[in-house]
Amino acid sequence: MKNLIANGLRYLSAKMVEDAKSGHPGMPLGFADAMVSVLKQINFDNNDPDWINRDRLILSCGHGSALLYSCLFGFGILNKEDLKNFRQINSKTPGHPELSKGIDLTTGPLGQGFAWGIGMALAERISNAKYGEIINHNTYIICSDGDLMEGISYEAAAIAGNYNLNKLIVLWDNNKITIDGTTELSTSENMQQRFEAAGWNFLEVDGNDSNAVENAIIEAKTSNKPNIISCKTQIGKFSSLEDSPKAHGAPLGKESFEDLAKKLNYDEQTFLNEFEKISQNAKRNKEAWDAKWKNNQIKKDIKVDLNAEDLKEDLATRKHSENILKNLIEQNDNLIIASADLAKSCGTWPSNGKLISKNDYNGNILPCGIREHAMVAITGGITQHGILKGIASTFLSFYDYARPAVRLAALMETPLIMIATHDSINLGEDGPTHQPIEHLDSLRSMPNLNVFRPADGIETLYCYKEIMKAKIPSILVLSREKLNRIHSLESQVMQIKFEENLKNGIIISTGSQAYLAKTIAENTKKAFLSVPLFSKEKLKEIKSPAWIIEASSALIWNYLIPQAKIFNIETFGKSGKEEDMKKEFGFTQETLTKWVKNNS
Repeated sequence: MKNLIANGLRYLSAKMVEDAKSGHPGMPLGFADAMVSVLKQINFDNNDPDWINRDRLILSCGHGSALLYSCLFGFGILNKEDLKNFRQINSKTPGHPELSKGIDLTTGPLGQGFAWGIGMALAERISNAKYGEIINHNTYIICSDGDLMEGISYEAAAIAGNYNLNKLIVLWDNNKITIDGTTELSTSENMQQRFEAAGWNFLEVDGNDSNAVENAIIEAKTSNKPNIISCKTQIGKFSSLEDSPKAHGAPLGKESFEDLAKKLNYDEQTFLNEFEKISQNAKRNKEAWDAKWKNNQIKKDIKVDLNAEDLKEDLATRKHSENILKNLIEQNDNLIIASADLAKSCGTWPSNGKLISKNDYNGNILPCGIREHAMVAITGGITQHGILKGIASTFLSFYDYARPAVRLAALMETPLIMIATHDSINLGEDGPTHQPIEHLDSLRSMPNLNVFRPADGIETLYCYKEIMKAKIPSILVLSREKLNRIHSLESQVMQIKFEENLKNGIIISTGSQAYLAKTIAENTKKAFLSVPLFSKEKLKEIKSPAWIIEASSALIWNYLIPQAKIFNIETFGKSGKEEDMKKEFGFTQETLTKWVKNNS
């Protein structure tokens, strides 16, 4: 019956693409046999698809979404109307998988699902160490040649091998085809040697032989390493475009589809009957788990019980953040703090932090090496898994290396926390490669992303409290240098202070420029506002005369407060001492006081 199920998946997938007149039939046609083997092994409850101990299934090659939707139709999570609306606006079946009932991850940009899935596998191992057998499941990732070409897959695979993620099973749709042609056009690497060198177990089978694939999965479950199974397949199998790059991303065409349908001989009722057997088999551990663990609730909330009195000292906000993190991990065992080899510089290795290693997962400090992109994706996967809260950290300028993973977190509204230190030209001698200019604008323009830039310890605490209750990802931008305190009470944060009256206008700033801007406001008898949380909605409400002081580009400020005069930086920085940098770019009390008076 395995071929019957596989051919049903092929038919439904190809028909979706044909009806939509767009899509990707090649992968579903080629991988259907292997997919049946995954379904035969997975622990999943179609009546409770959010079950916390379910096996996670990530389709990293998101262009194969029609295959995933066909499976969800078989499980009764999607209906025939959903399949008919494939790739139509507001449907449950978009062109690439988007987070929803039965779908564990939004995928599309190749390599992302691979790395986020590794984060989920790591979350399972850490949760198992912290909470016991209540969490004990496998993570399956289906990936393509393209996923394994993306640089993030190298970074993430190395991390998975280093942490011995033996509950991870990757199935590689090895059809040796990309859009432009065969993989030989662009690569000749030995994948077995690559993964074995990274500490993985490598298996290879005929991907068209469901029994061989299922046996490989069973063998992988006994491994003490992460596993990758090379499933040798033919893209577009059984169609007139078999083994052709043309099968990747376009409908087969009416004649070719009708010919394929005859070969597959799809019968819906028989298909659904067989899926009911799979459903019952997939639940094999659920009843036993329910009987043992249903009333054992894992606490997911984050406790933020901190004293603002401890944060009044003049320190770098990265140091205030470190002190807050130290307190947070004393109160919460579900925070996982990762760094791309800059933990000490970012203040993300508090003195009470415990290292996570392949020999002991019960910690909270996760070194990721110099791998910013994989670090953000993996901490995103840790958070998306649903029990732990991931925190990623590196310098603000280096989030350029991680932006695709940041964007995916925003798209899914994954409440990942990102710490970005060394926030301006004030870091000095390291020079323009390390000095962020356009980065705040770039991040502030992204939908579903909170951007925080506190000016002192009180604001840093305010930001953490907002972050811990946020339903979307947040990035906390922190200073390298010591900053003078601008608040004495937490209640003062985000409140406008009027020196005389509104007609005099308001000076606005953030982070490491806020104390200077506050001084200028006092000198020129204007109101002052520090903006630790960049709220576009609130800033648009400012209609009074305004002056903005910030050491970065200013496109978003210009858009939000068009009447404002802005003192900012539109060039790259320079290498020099902090005080010399401030003078060079005009961020001094004398220069700015004169600027405000001349522009009033």
